[in-house]
Amino acid sequence: MKQCFFVTLWILWTLSHFESNADDVFTPFTAFNKALIGFAYKKIKHVDWFSCINACHQELACISYNFWRTATADGGTTCELNNCGFENGCSADAMLIWVPGCTFQQLAPTKDQKSRCDYKGLHFENNETEMVNASFSCMREMSIYVDGKKMMDNVSCTQSRPQAVNFAIPRNTQVVAIKAENTAKERPSIIGSFNDGVVTDANWKCTSNKYGKWENSDFNDAPWSDAVEISGNIGDDGTGTDLIIGTLPQAKWIRTAGVKNRTMMYCRLRRDRSRP
Repeated sequence: MKQCFFVTLWILWTLSHFESNADDVFTPFTAFNKALIGFAYKKIKHVDWFSCINACHQELACISYNFWRTATADGGTTCELNNCGFENGCSADAMLIWVPGCTFQQLAPTKDQKSRCDYKGLHFENNETEMVNASFSCMREMSIYVDGKKMMDNVSCTQSRPQAVNFAIPRNTQVVAIKAENTAKERPSIIGSFNDGVVTDANWKCTSNKYGKWENSDFNDAPWSDAVEISGNIGDDGTGTDLIIGTLPQAKWIRTAGVKNRTMMYCRLRRDRSRP
């Protein structure tokens, strides 16, 4: 309890310190269960949250950080220092990835265009990062499983038009499984991509029938049919004109083959066989 109390005091002091020295232009912000993937210039393992904040505060290059509570194989912690940030919390929404147990915090303002995070031109080498970020959308709700573990449950993708949901998975993930649900008039479909180039296409396996433990990595999906590619990456299940923001242009809307009037769809991808 005492440690949590002092960490909270330190956070409040840090935020007020930066706020008072940024000419009232920048307001520090924190995003829980979110991470900035691909911009860490330094990693510190097995430290507490207080030490992570202090490490970023002490380094001139550090603008923001990720604090991973369970990022290591032994269940330890990792502090990632990032050399870029955002103008404000609203501009960060499109790039921060949903990662349970991780905290993103920006402590300093961006000084110029170079210090603002931008995925354009950013390329991940095969082993450059432990995580892969993803953006997926659907018609109308979906649940996402990673090697049998539920990551998201009944997430709504549709507002005025399909919206992408961002999240991150370990690079060594074997199977990503997605359950999609829609109305009887509109068949379920999904679209998405990972930042290492893997996208939704005919390499996925999809069915309208539910099988026991279908989401597990050791489930045999060989009898399932290949997914049907409905259209390219354009909005509203192939009827719009805009890309689904956050997904790669080569991603395809996919659904099951031949079955109509089914409201549920189950799709799987073995990532270890699908990387470009």
